[in-house]
Amino acid sequence: VSNNNDGALYFVKGMPEAVLGECKRHVAADGSMTQLTDKGRRRVLSQSRRMASSGLRVLAMAYGQRLDDLVFAGIIGMEDPPRAGVAKAVLNLQQSGVNVLMVTGDSKETALAIGKRCGIIGPRQCELEMEMESESDNMVPPSSHNPFDDLEFGAGLSLSGEDIDAIPATRLAESILGVKIFYRVAPR
Repeated sequence: VSNNNDGALYFVKGMPEAVLGECKRHVAADGSMTQLTDKGRRRVLSQSRRMASSGLRVLAMAYGQRLDDLVFAGIIGMEDPPRAGVAKAVLNLQQSGVNVLMVTGDSKETALAIGKRCGIIGPRQCELEMEMESESDNMVPPSSHNPFDDLEFGAGLSLSGEDIDAIPATRLAESILGVKIFYRVAPR
């Protein structure tokens, strides 16, 4: 994107990971413009995950005169609860033998919280999935690690759209066994 000298100002919103990736600065508490550091990004993403794990849909906001030089403005959490009767409908379907799945563009944390509210997964399943996620965040896989091994035979209760795209078509069916929630999935 070239320099914009026409006085235009861009306002951007989207998933925190994507918006933060385009930001170089943020406004400090005292109003001054400050570099956005990796530590600052991690703090924002951590707060975003906390908000999402309570079921909020989290958006990051930024602005700037150029799209390649944005200023991080903040994050916002919006509640969009499941409609009345959804949990009962899910229960009725499950009691009738239907395997209920959830496909969403939401973050993993939001998807798990909503899945729990709707009865698609149980509270303990949700806790275990989040524990697995936090443990894997702290682990560094060996250089010989094959990411497909994590996806084979259902990696857990949830898979991202990116994970699904990485699975070879010949292994897709076996790789999603047991998965109840598909998150950050984009329509095609």
